[in-house]
Amino acid sequence: MSPEGVATGDSPPTPVVGASGSAAPEPVVEKEPGEGVSAPKSPPEPSKPKDPKPTAEWVVEKNVLLVQRKGDYFAVRGVRGAGLKPDMELRVVGAEIKGKRKLLGTAKVVGVVARGPVRLELDGSARKAGGDLFIVVPKLRSETEPVAAAPAPAPAPVPEAAPAPPPAAKKLAVGVKQTSLLGMMSVGYSINSLEDEALTNCKATIERGRQYHLRRLSRGENKVSQDSFRPTPGAPLLRRGLMRIECDEGRTEVEIR
Repeated sequence: MSPEGVATGDSPPTPVVGASGSAAPEPVVEKEPGEGVSAPKSPPEPSKPKDPKPTAEWVVEKNVLLVQRKGDYFAVRGVRGAGLKPDMELRVVGAEIKGKRKLLGTAKVVGVVARGPVRLELDGSARKAGGDLFIVVPKLRSETEPVAAAPAPAPAPVPEAAPAPPPAAKKLAVGVKQTSLLGMMSVGYSINSLEDEALTNCKATIERGRQYHLRRLSRGENKVSQDSFRPTPGAPLLRRGLMRIECDEGRTEVEIR
């Protein structure tokens, strides 16, 4: 046995006894931080919410023009009357589906040429879009603007109804024969009226436009000298052997017997 309190060999150490007779407490051995103790785990970082997928915007547009690719740029035609001006920004839409068009981006008017294509500059989203592209224009008319219709001419005045032609002149029942006048050294005519009433304001015409006026032609025989017939302007020209008699009551043209 070794001195008290000291263990030798394989013998277990003898506890040291204090003055009170109890065993002295074992010395506390301080451990280095982290030695034999696992560090507390930090809480996981909260996951960032994913950006919501943008919802496509659909619009109803009727005033659109088809965008055409011209080499390395875009253009539209048929813009006369569309109201496009340089630096104007327009919406770009797709083909119509069930009455609506998908909004694809924007386009800027680069240059406007009279009676030519209008050049456009499309933004990135519009360039990436597939299929047919259209721009929305403020107003749209056909490229060939209709010429303003001339005012309709005023209706022609309705001509007044022409007066009804007078009834056909009555054919008079009159006979004529050539005769010698009693007591006169000349040839005359005997005009025989078979009408019931006397005829008024009569004109008797013979060859070469010679004419004689009778105020009254009585029923029966009326004798007239050949010398009483005078050339009259506007008188009808008759062949020899005919006499025309015209009165207010009618007319006739008869052979002279």
